[in-house]
Amino acid sequence: MKKHFVASLFIKCLVFGSAVMAQTPKSSYQIPALFNYYHQNFPQEKVYHLDKPFYASGDNIWLSAYLFEANSRFTSPLSRTLYVELIDEFQTLAKRIILPLDSTGRGKGDFKLPDSIEGGNYRIRAYTHWMRNANEAYFFDQTVPIYKTTAESVLIQPEYIFAKGEKYDTIKVSLAFKDVLDKSTAGIAFDYEFTQGKKFLAKSKQKTDTDGSAMLELLIPKETKLKGSMFLHLKVNHNETIFKKKFSIPVNPQIDVQFFPEGGDLIAGLGSRIAFKVTDEAGRGLNIKGAVFDNLGKEIAPLRTQHLGMGFTYFVPTNLQYEARIELEDGKKMTIPLPKVRENGYVLRLDNGADKLRAYIFQTNPSPTDSLTMIAQANHQIVYLGKFLPTKDFTFNIPKKDFPTGIVQFTLFDSQGKPQAERLIFSRKNDFLKIEINADKAVYQKREKAILNLSVSDPQGKPVEGTFSLTVTDSETVQPDSTISQSILSYMLINSDLRGFIEKPEYYFSEDKMADRNLDLLLMTQGWRRFEWKNILELKEIKPAEFYVERGIVLSGSVKKVLNEKPLENASVLFSHSNEKTGFQMQPNVTDQNGQYIFADQIFGEQTVFLQARNLKGGEFVKISLDSISKPTVNERLTGIRTESMLDAMAFIKASRRQYQINQTFRFELDDQMLDEVTIRAKKVEKEQEDINRPIHGMPDQTIKMDNTNTGGISNILQALQGRVAGVQIVSNGLGGFTAQIRGANSFSGSSEPLFLLDNMPTDSDMINMVPPMDVDRIEILKGATAAIYGSRGAGGVIAVYRKKGSELRETPKPNVIRARIQGFYEARQFYVPNYETPKIQHSKPDLRTTIFWNPLIKTDANGKANIEFYNADNISNFKIIVEGTNGKGSLGRGTGFYKTVEGGK
Repeated sequence: MKKHFVASLFIKCLVFGSAVMAQTPKSSYQIPALFNYYHQNFPQEKVYHLDKPFYASGDNIWLSAYLFEANSRFTSPLSRTLYVELIDEFQTLAKRIILPLDSTGRGKGDFKLPDSIEGGNYRIRAYTHWMRNANEAYFFDQTVPIYKTTAESVLIQPEYIFAKGEKYDTIKVSLAFKDVLDKSTAGIAFDYEFTQGKKFLAKSKQKTDTDGSAMLELLIPKETKLKGSMFLHLKVNHNETIFKKKFSIPVNPQIDVQFFPEGGDLIAGLGSRIAFKVTDEAGRGLNIKGAVFDNLGKEIAPLRTQHLGMGFTYFVPTNLQYEARIELEDGKKMTIPLPKVRENGYVLRLDNGADKLRAYIFQTNPSPTDSLTMIAQANHQIVYLGKFLPTKDFTFNIPKKDFPTGIVQFTLFDSQGKPQAERLIFSRKNDFLKIEINADKAVYQKREKAILNLSVSDPQGKPVEGTFSLTVTDSETVQPDSTISQSILSYMLINSDLRGFIEKPEYYFSEDKMADRNLDLLLMTQGWRRFEWKNILELKEIKPAEFYVERGIVLSGSVKKVLNEKPLENASVLFSHSNEKTGFQMQPNVTDQNGQYIFADQIFGEQTVFLQARNLKGGEFVKISLDSISKPTVNERLTGIRTESMLDAMAFIKASRRQYQINQTFRFELDDQMLDEVTIRAKKVEKEQEDINRPIHGMPDQTIKMDNTNTGGISNILQALQGRVAGVQIVSNGLGGFTAQIRGANSFSGSSEPLFLLDNMPTDSDMINMVPPMDVDRIEILKGATAAIYGSRGAGGVIAVYRKKGSELRETPKPNVIRARIQGFYEARQFYVPNYETPKIQHSKPDLRTTIFWNPLIKTDANGKANIEFYNADNISNFKIIVEGTNGKGSLGRGTGFYKTVEGGK
């Protein structure tokens, strides 16, 4: 509770501060102060990372979490709770886990993909509660293809073609069928159906062509108004097996063409570079050629893409209107209007050099008394500030020595503090950590032990202590699609600061000599960045932080009066839970003036919790509620995935299917071999029954097993204890219920009333009186030292009642009591590393895993060293080692290594 109070106090300070600073700046001199205030009071966080680019049904997604401060790239000390979600391509939340983060902002987790999972382009989304105050663009959100290899032997990948007509709009769906065993997919029969929302649109039957493809077409009349997402449903008959598939059809499928004047606007009479970007429905760049024309039909400037659908041209606009006439590689022609030309304004041009920037500022009507201010910010810190009285056109140099590695945003303000032009550049210092990862051998036999030596140093060669994640994959089957793959460098330095899909992010950290120039094109055309000056300059529009910093599981709710539903202030709320790891936990609290209660910073896994409320006099005639956990909405986003992506992953799909078939075969064979070891099945069932209500205490002082001999003729469970347990006194309360006292229990509080437990959850005698005797499996009595595990609440002894399985469903609910199953923190599974030095029956199974080794948390010592050991599998292949991580103090690094395996071994 103390930690939560600190977080609440912090948020109240933000509200007070906003009231003080709630003003739009009257001059540019106030901007730095407003900037610093905003980022000191609204710190941001970033989160990263996965183990590989795609997965198969039955596979495991391994997660390594890095939580960073956005302004320093230090690991964040704020949040200790991370939400990680698996989202399917229909924007449905498939699974959600909550991961605990340690003091260094690190955590680990995993998703076990069931064999039955449908294939598709899923997303992994990760965020903290505090991140939700800013924008969903702050969330880690990565597209992850998942291929279903367990049931179907044929994969289907759709591609969509859209066209508008006078009477009808047309949707064409090109389907590519691919057999994982390379068999013919010609003549495969399937039924298909188009739907939107709950509305049926069209259906028919078809067969694939000789090349295993099919083209479907849907005509939509212009007058038709459709609501809801559109889907394609398939029912396929292949190799005497029938299976179904469902695909989501993109909402905005048109080719997108956008133009971006450098600095922001086209200004009449001022020469300007105009960047452009052309993408398909998946967000991937398309090549074009063409030209800019004015409204008089005169050609003004040529257009041609230079990199991934991006390029730029240059011309001096006048007061005319302009349009681009372009032609795509497939011959399709388009005409797109350019942004309107403004009569007055500013043009900001930046040429990014190695050590300095060359800045050009042009304006139409300069005033000798109006100053301009140039501010550059990176990582939420001001890294350059210049003020000057300009002439119409002038240039100057800006040194880059104080710029950190990453995106730097330049903004030009007028004398009134209003932004007039903006430009992003990338500062590259090459100050990354140097990571070397070497195997002790270049060539191994299959199943031979591998020893990896990790060495990390800073740019000056000094050893670095840090935390890192490491993955070893079969590089011949796991061939990442460069379109969507990213690293800790590309994500932290580019993706996390720009909204929208970025194609081939890792390319910009390659050795290509054109990488810097093409990265400059990206920053001119991406069109939107997370950081907006409006948030700084209009603090009056900033609302108090709605989502607080979480450092554990949070339970909150309200207590109200039963009759009139009015909030009840100062009501007592008791929260308790228990399990074998944490033992018995109990916390009291009181409601505030709004009848609200909160239990913050709780550390527990998935389990049942107990909440009980009473009024000021201890009465139970109150109503308690538990808030549901709010989840951010799931919005559609570009994936970058196209048909050829499936073909690139075919080697991985085949390997995953082989491993699945091996697992299935081996499972049956192993069951047959181990069947003789199981001699008494009844005992195993009985053990499962006992585990349902296993107590956290040890052996009780006495146990009463309930059966027909001691439940007959009684209406109350406490009656079963009368005269049967020495030292336990049962007294009728005159209202049909009973109370109990245990003699010999040590009472610290002066009360001899025992602690009542119902299925390990604390309760009271009223609740115990409501339990039907026939539902009870046993009653356990604890006295003295035996009850000490429950602390002062067990000073009067403990009476623990355990019901039979399923009996809790017949419980009569009480309005002042909540018994709820809470998700809690997920306990990450350990990556299985077989030890082939020790013979086991399981080792007879062929091992063809595509991920050979995964460690989400490796720490280097003071010498920057770490050693990793594991055993290779049966794959005869080449393997790639990837290590990524941080020193926790702002420096990032990535390293790779390679080795191969040959026949032989154990």
